[in-house]
Amino acid sequence: MAMNINKSTGDAIWLDETYYCDYRSDDFTGVVVPHGNSSRETALTLFEYVRDTIPLSADSLSVTASATMKKGYGACWNKTLLMVALLRKFSIPARIAKRPLRRAFLKPLIGNDVYFNNDPYYHCFVQVHLEGSWLDADPSVDGKTYQKCYRPLKVSWNIQWDGKRDHVIHTENIAGSPETIEDIEASFSVGIGNRSIPGFILPFLNRKYWKKTGWSNEMNRKCCV
Repeated sequence: MAMNINKSTGDAIWLDETYYCDYRSDDFTGVVVPHGNSSRETALTLFEYVRDTIPLSADSLSVTASATMKKGYGACWNKTLLMVALLRKFSIPARIAKRPLRRAFLKPLIGNDVYFNNDPYYHCFVQVHLEGSWLDADPSVDGKTYQKCYRPLKVSWNIQWDGKRDHVIHTENIAGSPETIEDIEASFSVGIGNRSIPGFILPFLNRKYWKKTGWSNEMNRKCCV
């Protein structure tokens, strides 16, 4: 289920644990997650943690937040879900939103493979409730991927978020208004509007992407894909 975004109010449901947003999972036990002394500082720290320690990669929607933490990589929806789970773990209301983008936004990363995706393509990002306001934050593009694939194109956006205003990337390819995903399980089970990638293709795609973005050595040691 998706709904139009209302940025004016917070709600207790945005602190809930769900099947996918499983922040009490044993897989989080023993993992040292950085945080700050205030909600804003914690949100910023978690944003940078998810952005740069979880490389942007191909993965399915049917992956829990704890599984993404354990794997150490994920697509925009996986990284968004993980950041939402961590924010809720620290009692900061957070939710997933999606926005239609022209599929060209992926071409700097995946080249002509982009033409296998639907157009527009739905991209996920985080909304976090801080000091009475909902703010957009997009942790999907890690530093290595940005430097290798997007910065050379002189895009008008960057991957930094200050925790005080909306952070929006891929602005040159926005194809419609964003929507909040209210029911994660229901929305993820039907693909949030995107065609699914067969699971057997994912390791091949990730080896290709990680070679391009400079993550190969680290991820091959970690994941052995």
